[in-house]
Amino acid sequence: MKENTLGKGFSEANLKNIRQFYIVFPDFDQFATHCVANLSWTNIRLIMRLENKTEREYYIKEASTLTANIETQ
Repeated sequence: MKENTLGKGFSEANLKNIRQFYIVFPDFDQFATHCVANLSWTNIRLIMRLENKTEREYYIKEASTLTANIETQ
């Protein structure tokens, strides 16, 4: 059994996701302007796998809007 020396949340798969996030969204300020505070890490992981930047921006906006609407009901 492999010892996880980095702690919980730092599995090889999650480190790959974190790296992909950095590659897809290198300018965090630009990413942060999309009101993504309500998106889960699962939402973000799915959206960042889209190759087309315009599609990613669309789904970030839609997902954050839908999440905000659900929370206000």
